[in-house]
Amino acid sequence: MRNKIFVLVFFALQLFPLTLFAEDLTADYLVGPWCFSHTVSGNEQSDENKNFLFKNDGTFSYQQSSHNKKLTPGFKYEIMPGKLKLKPIFPGELQVKSVKDHELVLKYFVDIHLIRGECN
Repeated sequence: MRNKIFVLVFFALQLFPLTLFAEDLTADYLVGPWCFSHTVSGNEQSDENKNFLFKNDGTFSYQQSSHNKKLTPGFKYEIMPGKLKLKPIFPGELQVKSVKDHELVLKYFVDIHLIRGECN
């Protein structure tokens, strides 16, 4: 009987959306420089190497081209449970997949990998 309950609970948990279990993203964690390192879609990886700088006031600057290191300011971000909005760069919401000490992975059709610090 105990095994049946465990199996039922296990399968019920599989039905919940990933965002219920997403790690918390906070402004304290996000503020500072980040490197938009690469995206991953299936087995395909695409290098980006673009810098982002998030500020405490809900704004950010980003590097529009990997060939020009200049950061363009004036964009806004909003943190919600399990989601992040980067307006107007990404219409809609990015799902938070993982929050690690030095890496943030977001889902927006592809997995977006941000590494803490500036791009090399």
